[in-house]
Amino acid sequence: MKLIATFFMIVFLMACDGHKAEVGRIDTLVKIDQVGSSQDFWFEKQIFTGEWERTALVFGYGNDFSACRNLVEAWEAKYPEDTYRCSPAN
Repeated sequence: MKLIATFFMIVFLMACDGHKAEVGRIDTLVKIDQVGSSQDFWFEKQIFTGEWERTALVFGYGNDFSACRNLVEAWEAKYPEDTYRCSPAN
């Protein structure tokens, strides 16, 4: 049983490392390649640890910051106990 648990823990950790690598590649691509004429923004949610987690990339609007702020206002109205923000992606 311990062998099976160890195996699944190793697979889980490998999957996490792969996910982190993918997120790093996306972050790098977004930083160097702005989409459209306005700066792109991450829509982020504050998680229970106090850290900010990126949940969506806002791009392709005439004013990406305004579009992102609309998301913040909508989600805070729907989930008032949660905190959201927009942060520059590039």
